[in-house]
This record gives sequence, C-alpha cells and structure tokens, in this order.
Amino acid sequence: MIASLTGSVLSSGVGWVHLGVNGVGYRVEIPQSTRVAHDGTEVTLHTNLIVREDSLTLYGFDQQDDRDGFEVLMSVSGIGPRLALAAIDAVGLSALRRAIATQDLATLQKIPGVGKKTAQRMVLEIGEKLGLPTVEAEDDRAADTTDSVTRASVALALEQLGWQRSLVERTLDELTGEYSGMEAMLRAALSTLGAQRGF
Repeated sequence: MIASLTGSVLSSGVGWVHLGVNGVGYRVEIPQSTRVAHDGTEVTLHTNLIVREDSLTLYGFDQQDDRDGFEVLMSVSGIGPRLALAAIDAVGLSALRRAIATQDLATLQKIPGVGKKTAQRMVLEIGEKLGLPTVEAEDDRAADTTDSVTRASVALALEQLGWQRSLVERTLDELTGEYSGMEAMLRAALSTLGAQRGF
C-alpha cells in the first residue's frame, strides 16, 4: 500500500492533483477540502490506493486523520471511495463524528447519495471507529450558549432601563473582551452607552 507521497505539484484541478515524485507522475484524487498549493510547490499527501480489476486509483489527503476516516467510511457496506470522499467534502470529519455518536441521521443525509437506510448503516457499522467527538468542541458549544444567554439578559435589562433595542444591540456588538458574567457585561455596556451620551 502507498501510505503517503511527497513530491512537487505538476498540475491540479477540481478533485485531483498531478504529483511528481522522483521522476514519476502520480494522479491523486483529493477532496475539495484538501488545499493544494500552486504548481512547483512540494507537498505531502496521505494516500490510500484502491485496486480494481481494471484500475489503480490513489486518493490523497493533507491530513492523516482524513485519510484514516476515509478508510473507515469505506468499511460500511454500500459506501465506496467516491461516496466516502463526498462525505468528507460535504460534512467534514468532525461533524461526521458528532453525527454518528449522536445518531444524527439528518446530518448524514446531507451527504450526496446517502439516504436514510445508508445513514442508519453508517451509525450501526461505524460506531466508534471514527473516534469520539472532541471534548473541546463540546466545551466551545456550551460556552457559546452561555454567552448568548448572558447577552440576552443584558439586552433585556438595558431595555428596561429605557434604552432602544437597536442601540442596545449595536452597543453589545461593539463590546470587546471576555466578561465573567451578566453584571460585568452590563457595566461595560452602560459605560459605553453613557460615553455616547456624553456622561
């Protein structure tokens, strides 16, 4: 198996790159999310070689994680290399991990060619093979939710103090920095609003 290739980009197009390695040119199929530098630049692609009776096709990725995920996706019955590549392009590996871990069939069906039955097979057959969603991603979403609740509370308090909604929203948009809670954000917003009135 050819696990990786390092060489110069000879030419490239949508979904492929022609890579020159020690005098040999390799055509490598790549997802659109894999960014290939301009011609003449040296790159390394993590690859998977698919052997068929009438063809040898190389698929390449700039991240080893994507290559490994591609191989896991192909372990699902009914999913070949083209569909696995489309899955990485359409949804991304991180979102795929979350969708499979939470049995989110709607997200999986965003992949071109994947219907409900194939999505169900993906959940059943892949399980934890792709790896679990990262804790950092979950923490980020939780932090975003907390920030939204704090902002909404501050906006309501300012409106009750007589400030117009449009001005309140504009002021909150302009706030920079992190705030420990509602009171800190409210003080910062009041300070900004007071400065605008010349207080």
